Amino acid sequence: MFQKLVHLDISGGCFTDLVALDDLLLSEGSSLERLSMYHCGIEAQPMEEFVRKLDRMKRLKVLVVGSNPFETSQTCVTALKDSLWRNHSLEMVCLGGKLPNCIASRLDQDLYGFSDSESQGTALTNREMLPLHLNRAGRGMLQRQLLHHLPLNLLPLILERAGRLEYCAHCGVDAKPSVEDRRRKQVVFWLLRNLILII
Repeated sequence: MFQKLVHLDISGGCFTDLVALDDLLLSEGSSLERLSMYHCGIEAQPMEEFVRKLDRMKRLKVLVVGSNPFETSQTCVTALKDSLWRNHSLEMVCLGGKLPNCIASRLDQDLYGFSDSESQGTALTNREMLPLHLNRAGRGMLQRQLLHHLPLNLLPLILERAGRLEYCAHCGVDAKPSVEDRRRKQVVFWLLRNLILII
């Protein structure tokens, strides 16, 4: 029924039944790429169940879940951060009380009840964002190399593209050019190291 749905924004509502999203996120024909559940009153238990399914969400690229009660549960937040390594499509996850400018500029600040003065709270650190950067660079394609034998002549193109992408700015982080450059090198190094293990 909602197979063509690409962006679902239920932010600011009282939506806590995350199991209801399973058909949208886990079905074979799902096209949902962006899910915004900012300030929805999501508690730890439903979020932990949601997180366990992250590796099966093949199309989701952006997940906005900041300013929810589950963020006070360190166990739940840690489970979310750990699960990012098992998902190969997510490129941005927004946690904490303040949204990155790239997301906040598209939302009604009065409706969702946030302001620029709010703290980052449980925002992801640079190290925790690495799997998201790797997904943006093509980690999923390299992983599929094992299953579908990606032509080797495509590998230099993947690495070259990874070296040109913006990672910090894409995640709404204002970073100095040296930080962005370091992030590119980190991503390319990770892909190269794992590429050797694949080949």
